[in-house]
Amino acid sequence: MNISAILVTTVPHNTLNMISTLNNLQGVEVYHNDPSSGKIIIIQEAEAIHDEVEGLKKIKKIPGIIVAEMVEHYFGEDRNLYPSSELEDIDATCGTLMADSCSIPEYLNN
Repeated sequence: MNISAILVTTVPHNTLNMISTLNNLQGVEVYHNDPSSGKIIIIQEAEAIHDEVEGLKKIKKIPGIIVAEMVEHYFGEDRNLYPSSELEDIDATCGTLMADSCSIPEYLNN
C-alpha cells in the first residue's frame, strides 16, 4: 500500500465544495482544511505507485483546483517500477523550471 499526502489549493469560497468532491474520490480522504486560505490536505491510498500517480493526475484535473502537489509519500511493498519518464509528465500544463509557463485558470484573471 502506498500512502501520499497531497496539498490542494482552491479559491477560499470553493473550499467546502472541493472537500466534498475530494472525499468522494476512491482512496482519498480530506485530512485537514483551511477555508480562509482555500488550502486542503488530503491523504491518498493506492495499491501501486502507478495508481498513486494516476490519482494525483486526476485530482489536478478537477475543475476549481488551482494546484495539487504531492508533499509526502510512503512506499509500501510495490514491486513494480514506475517509469521515470511518466513521472515527469504528471503536470502537463505547468513545468517546474522558471522558464516554463503555466496556464492560469480564467476565473483567477477576474
